[in-house]
Amino acid sequence: MHTFKAVIIILSCLFSISTSALPKVGDLPRLKVQDLNGSEIDLERMRGKPLLLHFFATWCPSCERELSILEKAVHQEHGLELILLSPEPRRSKAEVKRRLKSSALRGALLEEATLSDWGQVSVLPMTFLLNQKGELVAVFDPVKNPLSEERLNQILKAVGSN
Repeated sequence: MHTFKAVIIILSCLFSISTSALPKVGDLPRLKVQDLNGSEIDLERMRGKPLLLHFFATWCPSCERELSILEKAVHQEHGLELILLSPEPRRSKAEVKRRLKSSALRGALLEEATLSDWGQVSVLPMTFLLNQKGELVAVFDPVKNPLSEERLNQILKAVGSN
């Protein structure tokens, strides 16, 4: 019984460490990477328009469901930009590129990115919404705050993305 309690305590600590390392609302986490077409993505230079960063994988059904919600929001909201980031290895680059080409979205492999202040994205899909000032205003993850079309639209209206 003591071993079981010890395992639960250790797992609880590990979970709290990984989630507390994520960026806090209000922060501008840094990200610099070349997208799959060779253009630079630099969050610092993208201020002035709302931005969705979606961490996804081509093999993830939940990621695909959320991606359809995000694509719809991008088409409805003038000026909203969506960047997709995949933790898949470089050898999967062609598959990721094929997925993005079908929707004309920008994306990159995390393996090729310079990230700081992001902590560890340990669950997929995960989506971050930054406002026009580059401030993090919302984090959607499937455990604590699942993405839904209704919730995303409420937040977009609140931050004035139109």
